Amino acid sequence: MGSSSALPSEIAGYRIERLLGEGASSRVYLAREARPERRVALKVLHHVTEHGRERFRRETELLAGLEHPGIARLYAAGENTVGGAPVLWIAMAYIEGTTLRDWAKQRRPSQTAMMDLLRQVADTAHAAHTRGVIHRDLKPDNVIVRDDDTPCIVDFGIAHATRESDAQTRMTQAGQVLGTLPYMSTEQLLGDRVDPRCDVFAIGVMAYELLSGQLPHPGLANATLLSALETVRLSQAKPLSSLVTGVDSDLHTIVHKAMAYEADQRYASAAELASDIGRWLQRLPIEARRPTASYVVGLFVRRHKALSAAAGLTALALIAASAISINFAVKERSANQLAQERLAQREAVSNLMSDMLADANPYQTQGEQITVLDVLDKAAARLQRDDSVPPAVRAGMWETLGKTYVALGRANDGVDAYARALELLNQVDQAEPTAITTLYLGLAEAQTAAGQEEAAFNSLRTVDERLSGSAENAELQVTAALRRSTLLRQTGAFVAAEKTLRPAYELAESAFSPDNELRVETGIALAAALHRQSKLDEALTLAGQLETLSIRHHGPAHPLSLSVQQVHALALREAGKIDAALEKFNVILDTLTAMLGDQHFDVAGARMDVAATLSQAGRAGEALPVARRAHETVVQRIGPDNDLARTITALRASVASYADAFDEAIPLFESLLAYHESKPGGPTANDLIDYNNLATAYKLNGQIDQAVDCFQTLLNHGERVLGRDHAHFGIFESNYGEALRVAGAFDMAEQHLEHALQVTTATLGADHPTTRATDESLAQVRAELRVMH
Repeated sequence: MGSSSALPSEIAGYRIERLLGEGASSRVYLAREARPERRVALKVLHHVTEHGRERFRRETELLAGLEHPGIARLYAAGENTVGGAPVLWIAMAYIEGTTLRDWAKQRRPSQTAMMDLLRQVADTAHAAHTRGVIHRDLKPDNVIVRDDDTPCIVDFGIAHATRESDAQTRMTQAGQVLGTLPYMSTEQLLGDRVDPRCDVFAIGVMAYELLSGQLPHPGLANATLLSALETVRLSQAKPLSSLVTGVDSDLHTIVHKAMAYEADQRYASAAELASDIGRWLQRLPIEARRPTASYVVGLFVRRHKALSAAAGLTALALIAASAISINFAVKERSANQLAQERLAQREAVSNLMSDMLADANPYQTQGEQITVLDVLDKAAARLQRDDSVPPAVRAGMWETLGKTYVALGRANDGVDAYARALELLNQVDQAEPTAITTLYLGLAEAQTAAGQEEAAFNSLRTVDERLSGSAENAELQVTAALRRSTLLRQTGAFVAAEKTLRPAYELAESAFSPDNELRVETGIALAAALHRQSKLDEALTLAGQLETLSIRHHGPAHPLSLSVQQVHALALREAGKIDAALEKFNVILDTLTAMLGDQHFDVAGARMDVAATLSQAGRAGEALPVARRAHETVVQRIGPDNDLARTITALRASVASYADAFDEAIPLFESLLAYHESKPGGPTANDLIDYNNLATAYKLNGQIDQAVDCFQTLLNHGERVLGRDHAHFGIFESNYGEALRVAGAFDMAEQHLEHALQVTTATLGADHPTTRATDESLAQVRAELRVMH
């Protein structure tokens, strides 16, 4: 073949452009194919022997069976004569990019970016493994990183087919070692039969090298096989965490487990390695170590350091009181059995609380702030692995955890906790029916908060069946109605919510004292349902009465008092009493700031209420700095990639739209839509408002074509998620119809506005502002059509 500088002009019909790389027995050229016209990576093997031909045949068969975006695709293969000598060649897809090693040097990626890329490499390796192919020479030079930061594995020249017979695999010959020494597993160095764990080892070494800047055993780069075996046998790699600042214990564990000396100590598959890297990226407990309670708590602390320590201590005290006072009703039990259960309950709660509080000890945490959510996660971890406590006792504990998870915004965890409680209590003979019904009500509340609406309706149907024909107490009946109304309001069924709440509130008034919290809570829900239907006079009257009552009995800082003040302020704002609404929102903001501090999430939410009200008052220029402050507080404390931050982003964008700051608003909305569209299942019901707001911003900014397209996308998602008869679908379709009217598409506008009017009339009522606005838009469209025809 000659020297590396002497390039042939053509091989097998491929025009050679330049040399990409060279090994002991092969070269890889960048070449161009004429038909179809494309660039290829042409691998040419010289010094052809019969054994080489057999290896070549196997490589081409392996590559032909690998179809994956992370693996270079095989186009063709063959044998030709070049310069009088036989050569074997393989034409593969040419991957534009740089080697992983060069990418790391040039880009200097963060630990998370580096590990995310290696997660993709592990996923790709697993795809090859499932097709019976082990690479056996994974290293940074055999991973090409494209311009979009996605990796592609190349050079399966020494790949091993796991499904071949022993006779076939012996073509490597006994004791022959194939691979690159620093990245080779122990079994490869020994010449033993390999499996996917040798590729896992290589990925672990790549992670170690790229994170630390050095190999686990630096001397192997220039070692002989014998010296390499001796080095690996007698020395251990330095702990990664001792070499690199900021490598936490989980990342250290992942990398060292992947490159463990013994294959049995590594991840069993590349998929397991990829999964654990993914969990580390999300700050979730990894599988490479047992998730002890203190470990899970430590993880959650690092993920949510922004949670207020003061709020955590307050909530911790509430949990302690709640857990210690857990009461498990039993019927017709023997005194001895009851005494034993009570003793078990006291011991379990005592042990649980002792363990929970120990993790909040500053000496135990070494100064890290521990919040109530951290403590909850510890309790959950303990309960999951401890089945020595009687089922009834554990059920009560799970119920307490479920209530608190929901209250603190961890609804999905609340659903799991209530489900565990129900499973346990159903194991108890003669379990109190009221206790089971109460658990279903709690489960429905958690499911509603988690957006699991269908499941919540099913849970409430179970409650109805359990309450039907029985003489259950008023508390359960009112609570059931309250949970149902919350779910109905969340799905836009405000009329149905009001119909559910009116008799429930009447029952609460007759059964409970004026300061009863359930009575006040039911009244607040009724006032909110009235407000959402624009029955403002009644909503304002009821909210005012409840506010006075709650503040008198519970104080102005009580959660119920703050909730009713917010409903009252919202009704005032919609009624056009902006100054009064703004005064109430400012009172709420001041109260929350005094309790929680200036940087708490709830304070940011209250600040957004103030900003929205200022915007509605025509003071959007004044509102925008307030909204920015709230948004920046949340993003600074917890980062941008979570639901709370995205909610605050949407609110800031809305305020910016009010201020005509479309250069600020539109990119914020577009970033939200990009996230929604990337979800595996597509946008959810809660995401749709962002589409509506972006389309409205486009429209207000004069970008009517973009507005129409965005509204059309919104309706497509809305029909899938909500159905065409949902109140929110009617609102969105009304906005779409108005955009079509502005765009001059009057026929389409009429069609959509007619349907929107039907939906909003049925769900919101004829007097609702949206219904009236839809009717007015429809009248304008019909007038335009009459002129045209």
